[in-house]
Amino acid sequence: MLRRFFRHRSSGIGAMQQMPVIVMNPNPIGFRMSHDTYGGEDQWDRIRAKAGNREWVGYGASGNPDYIDCIEFPFPAIRYKECTPELMALREKERGDWKKLSIHEKKTLYRFSFRQTFAEFEEPAGMWRYCWGLVFLGISVALWFQTFLHQFVMPKWPHSLSKEARIAQYYRQVDLNMRPLDGIPRPPGAEKRVFPKNKEMLKKYQETVND
Repeated sequence: MLRRFFRHRSSGIGAMQQMPVIVMNPNPIGFRMSHDTYGGEDQWDRIRAKAGNREWVGYGASGNPDYIDCIEFPFPAIRYKECTPELMALREKERGDWKKLSIHEKKTLYRFSFRQTFAEFEEPAGMWRYCWGLVFLGISVALWFQTFLHQFVMPKWPHSLSKEARIAQYYRQVDLNMRPLDGIPRPPGAEKRVFPKNKEMLKKYQETVND
């Protein structure tokens, strides 16, 4: 796969070699709009200084001397690595027969111009782990904040919400014959009770259903 992407991009490299290589210079032709955009020679010099002595081989994404691996702009404005004597000697050898180049030398030439292959920079970066981590972090912070509010800020729950009070309230509702048709929800720990007058009615109802 690496060779396939290498051949795909190397064909573009060969096409760029037919073009005049534009090296950093004070007044790059074709890029004056970016010079005006960044406002002034000093700012433009600082931008060019970050590129170092890398060759400026095209327009790139915005016409500025920057490097980025992007599927929409497969050929960056500058090469990935700076020019060194070893790489320049390999560049001279590149002008000859490519059959005399080893696989390692071809890969070195590729990495001289590009940082990654298409397969490498299109590989999923695992952002879902980062997103889920933020989600769980937010949930944990919210739970701890709620615990803090209940312990130190909000008043304590009323006595009517305690277990004993809910059981007593259930017995009281049964004694008052509240909700005789659908029944009263029985809280945990309470004994099931039925209003005396409703026992016969429930018995007849169960017999009717069974028949």
